[in-house]
Amino acid sequence: MNRCYFVVLLFFIFFNNFFSLPESSENTADNLIDINTLQFSSLDENGEYTEFVKNIIESYENSCITGTRIFMESGEKVRYRYEFVIRCGNDKIVSLKMPYHVTWYRKNDVGFIIQNGLRTEVEVALKDLEDVLVEKIKNVRSDFYVTEINYSGIPAYYCFIKMKDDLIFRVIFLKSTFQIIRIERQSTSNVAIMLYDNLNDSDTSTFNNQINWYSDFPLGSEETATPEASDSNVDNTSEINKKVTEEIEKRFYSYLQNIKNEFQIIKSEMIEFSDAFALFLTITKDDSDTPIGLVILSPKEGISLKDIGSGSLIDKIPEGYESYQYVNDDVEINIMGEFPHDFLQAIVEKIIE
Repeated sequence: MNRCYFVVLLFFIFFNNFFSLPESSENTADNLIDINTLQFSSLDENGEYTEFVKNIIESYENSCITGTRIFMESGEKVRYRYEFVIRCGNDKIVSLKMPYHVTWYRKNDVGFIIQNGLRTEVEVALKDLEDVLVEKIKNVRSDFYVTEINYSGIPAYYCFIKMKDDLIFRVIFLKSTFQIIRIERQSTSNVAIMLYDNLNDSDTSTFNNQINWYSDFPLGSEETATPEASDSNVDNTSEINKKVTEEIEKRFYSYLQNIKNEFQIIKSEMIEFSDAFALFLTITKDDSDTPIGLVILSPKEGISLKDIGSGSLIDKIPEGYESYQYVNDDVEINIMGEFPHDFLQAIVEKIIE
């Protein structure tokens, strides 16, 4: 995937999703729930799955798909990934493309990680956010709020799902197939988002060919698996936070000081790419609750912004939003919000003073 496009896509996910959520997981309302919304429990009066829930489970267990997707998590854990996926029923192959390269797969509930040319069996087969959602729907009584929407011109269902264990999911399913194209999971400690930017039908033969290819990798030991990929309990948070703090101070300190003088910083996140650092911010004015999204891109030493710039946002912004972009030899600043173009430009001019 083009890294420039990835920056832009992360910008919109970070801005639109992380800061349009209800303030508390106790909320059962949502901005897409209206008088046309259907409300029902996952189980009927006989303890059986309702028809809608049956469709979700059957679609997941009986379909073959392939695609690419973005995963982001914010809160106690801060992670992002860009992944290629091929799935047939409950069996799945996931290849991480960013921020590092590793593949894991699951076949008949047996899981392996492929890294550095070695295949390592894991004690517990790995699961992603899709697997967690389907497992929760199967095993935890939940309240569904379902609204029909158009997602990029395609008929879809928007589902606000409140679990009895206080987890909240916001999910978009394609209406025709009940395929999952977007999941957002909200708990008291974090928010995780998985979004397919490309999704296609696949088949058992293609999946099995991939599995057979990975099965030929020589076996390694469990210690060779990447901690994050294997979801181990290794805690390197303090080391990561130290590096993040140092890079923010080195690259973005003056801009942050100017921002703090005029605005309140609601949320910040820094992501390291192979050629640059990107700082994502959501800010507000003291007299306004309307958020403004910022991404500041700083190239690594020896890299030119001409080679890595994220391109214009003009053709990519949602309806009702304006954007402005500033670029010099050392930094690129993109800003987006529900404000006039001149207002956003004035903000950037204050930032670079």
